Amino acid sequence: MPKNLLIALTCSLMLLSACKSHEEPKETCEYYCQSDCTQTFGEVRDQDGNIYKTIVIGEETWMAESYRRKSGTYYHANNDAQNDAAYGLLYDFETAVSQDFCPPGWHLPTQKDFAALLDTLDKQHCSDMLGGLAVPAAWSSDFLHDFGFGAYPAGEYLATNATYSHFGSAVFFWSATRAEANTAYGLLLTKGEGTMDIKVDFDYTGKAHPVRCIAGPAPLDSQSDAETEGQIPHEEYVAPIIGSFIDERDGTSYKMTTIGEDTWMAENLAYAEDKHYSANGSPDNDKEYGYLYHCEKVTCPAGWRLPSLEDFEKLLYYVESHRLSDSLFFALIKKEAWPEAAGTGQNGNEFAFAALPAGAKLPQANSFLLFGQVAYFCGQTSTTEFNSSKGPLLNISFSGSNPEVSIQEYYSGTNDALSPAYSVRCIKER
Repeated sequence: MPKNLLIALTCSLMLLSACKSHEEPKETCEYYCQSDCTQTFGEVRDQDGNIYKTIVIGEETWMAESYRRKSGTYYHANNDAQNDAAYGLLYDFETAVSQDFCPPGWHLPTQKDFAALLDTLDKQHCSDMLGGLAVPAAWSSDFLHDFGFGAYPAGEYLATNATYSHFGSAVFFWSATRAEANTAYGLLLTKGEGTMDIKVDFDYTGKAHPVRCIAGPAPLDSQSDAETEGQIPHEEYVAPIIGSFIDERDGTSYKMTTIGEDTWMAENLAYAEDKHYSANGSPDNDKEYGYLYHCEKVTCPAGWRLPSLEDFEKLLYYVESHRLSDSLFFALIKKEAWPEAAGTGQNGNEFAFAALPAGAKLPQANSFLLFGQVAYFCGQTSTTEFNSSKGPLLNISFSGSNPEVSIQEYYSGTNDALSPAYSVRCIKER
């Protein structure tokens, strides 16, 4: 997985100009933005007639406002249309990279464009770099906004559980550069308790984020090298070792399967925790599909644990490189449980993982979705600075003849009423 490009400075003054001498150390240079200092803005009009301020930073001309064109799939920041003027709209990735989405003569930035922007800040700014791009009042901070970029903390929208998060504390601007099959690069600005970060990062393409267009024609190399590198090398299939174990808490017996170096539950967890839900809201599904759980609260049987991001990545890599099926999706599923996949003529499940499409429970009471179409599996969670939890979420889905296997990110709410619930497959401790 590509390493994040992280740029962090420790100087404390807010700056506008470069050092008097390019050779002068940043630690000793003294910049300031006079109270009457102003930026010179231009403007550009989109296809819907919306007008945006523009600003030259380094050698490039950027939009100084977030995009508001109502095209493709979009959402309002924090689910409030009154935020559109300042925060722009949140777009899904396919909309953001679609042809002619930006105004004529403009394009969606690439990873390299954002890296060059941060390099400009690094060379011309002796300060907290977030202050060079962000609007202070919107971030509840007192840094000077001296480059005119005008970033607002619009947060994000996650389509898989229809939730908005991080409004007021973070923003991620899409780039046109994919990192992997289901992730893409972008510019991330975040503010936590006593910390501020700005970096080129990557995120799941199933989310919706704001867009800033950049002037000029789109380069021919917008896509990342990940798309031109070779496929995962195929190795000889090795049959899994299949067995069973007993959950001593309630005496339930589960099948297990050893895939590569790791042993996984081959059935969904069905232990009656304090908070658990029947798949699709029907107890008739409990025996086959197990229960749905809040990832941050579920417990595994003794000697087992929730999988980490690395565990999920190892599983997918091993299955992809050793599978007999035509795709990773069919190698992981119990085909007869997937209505849309059942008639495809594919075999599958050669690793006995037998994923079941139990769907998910949304935070709203008695609100279930995607039963028969998607299997979500919880990973290990950690507590965020917002008193919620996040962690990896394995997604196996089949909708409209399109199979997908990806690792997404789970976000909980601050209580059970605000948290989604998913299936669980524990991994055996070594």
